[in-house]
Amino acid sequence: IIKDEQQQQLPYPLSNEPSVSQHFRTYGDEEDVKVMIAAKHFLEGELRSVKDRLLRVDAELDEVKHALVATKDGMEAKAALAAAGGGGSGGSFFGGGANNG
Repeated sequence: IIKDEQQQQLPYPLSNEPSVSQHFRTYGDEEDVKVMIAAKHFLEGELRSVKDRLLRVDAELDEVKHALVATKDGMEAKAALAAAGGGGSGGSFFGGGANNG
């Protein structure tokens, strides 16, 4: 039985034999194109989603940067006030006492 199957030549796919036509009659690109279009729509949706997330993260990053700048400015202002207030009043108090005494 195996020798008979090996010796049979397979028909050329473009032949008009009924067995070949039966297997190849339903082939077409329509389903492949539909699948590719569905994949394209899915990827476009994912791309929009990622872009939206990136825009939100960028906006949050700007907020954090502004908060850091405000905190840094506030700390520098406090340090400047402490240096001016503590050094100026201490210097005048001790300086005035040393000159008078």
